[in-house]
Amino acid sequence: MGWVLVTIAVLAVIAFGLWRAAFAFGSADTLNRLDSIYSRSTGTKQVAAEQYGSNSQQRVELYVPEAAPTSDTGHPIVVFIHGGSWSFGQPEDYTFIARTLGDLGYATALVGYRLVPGGEFPAMLEDSAASVRWVTENAAAYGADTNAIILMGHSAGAYNALMTGLDRQWLGREGLADDTIKGVVSLAGPADFLPLDSDSTKAAFGHVEPLETTQPITFARGDGPPLLLLHGSTDTTVYPRNSVNLNKAIHEAGGDSELVEYPDVNHSQIIMAYSRPFQGDRKIINKTAEFLARVSQLAKEPSAPVQAETP
Repeated sequence: MGWVLVTIAVLAVIAFGLWRAAFAFGSADTLNRLDSIYSRSTGTKQVAAEQYGSNSQQRVELYVPEAAPTSDTGHPIVVFIHGGSWSFGQPEDYTFIARTLGDLGYATALVGYRLVPGGEFPAMLEDSAASVRWVTENAAAYGADTNAIILMGHSAGAYNALMTGLDRQWLGREGLADDTIKGVVSLAGPADFLPLDSDSTKAAFGHVEPLETTQPITFARGDGPPLLLLHGSTDTTVYPRNSVNLNKAIHEAGGDSELVEYPDVNHSQIIMAYSRPFQGDRKIINKTAEFLARVSQLAKEPSAPVQAETP
């Protein structure tokens, strides 16, 4: 009996250590491992894991809820782009995002992209758009509604999502219509970060002239997809002014943007909120769910009929 108690105690210490590590550093792999321990109201299954390009980092993993979709067009789909300063990270460490979104009724495509070195601007945007093309061409076969595609990302991944949604050229290069993206969720996204003041931004963007062409705020427009900008007030990695400034620019252009700042939430905690052990009062998830429901419903609403001209 004694060895059982010792084993339990050791496992408890290990679990506590993992919890503290996740809380301190927001390690995606650790968040994923902790999240996998918890049961879910809706199961989520992986249905595809493929390359969308020739580089090994150009990967997509597709997950769909096990429950039947509520619409005959399939599950609306979120394309999630991971963070990591454009220099590290991989899709499989973010399966907890797919589980959480699966509980809400969404399919999820977890996307990888070329990383620095070798993935300098504009590679990350070329890849983000190419991954969306893969989704439009393949996800419907697995029960996803490719007429309701929403981009979502954290940190560097949020940058990719914002630029792909706002700067028309990236989807256009893939032969995709400007309205392919129905909404963008940015978690602590760098949107207005000049001058470059970190090693990671200098490595990814330092070669570009003019640098303004790398900034999401440069492409703020009134006819872009709706934006949900979520940011922690104590984020010292990507300062909240990034989201504040972009939100203001979108509004001034007549666009659809909502900014929510969370007191006492830092750069890691904004993504940790999607992992079961750290969901707390679910305020971040609930805001995400509210936005996703709105824009995916908008995607299903028919366009107003074109009026015939009076002769």
